[in-house]
Amino acid sequence: MSTYAFRAIDVAGIPSRGEMDAESKTQVSEELRERGLIVLDVEEQSAPVNVEDIFARMAEWRMAQIVGQRERFDQVFVEPKSASNRASDR
Repeated sequence: MSTYAFRAIDVAGIPSRGEMDAESKTQVSEELRERGLIVLDVEEQSAPVNVEDIFARMAEWRMAQIVGQRERFDQVFVEPKSASNRASDR
């Protein structure tokens, strides 16, 4: 069973939208028609992305490369400014 997002209007033209669990788009459309709604759009909702799954599939060598970059944060780069850019001492 999947979750479908729908947009519909009733006979008075009042919009309605929501989500419904069903086996197919057709089943969603039929149920909305039974409720007296005019179906405008039905789309299957995609599953949310699980970040933990992405990292679990990442190759170990790539993780070592990412973790190794942490060591670079202790480097500070300072650009010297010319004397004309300094505030006056007055």
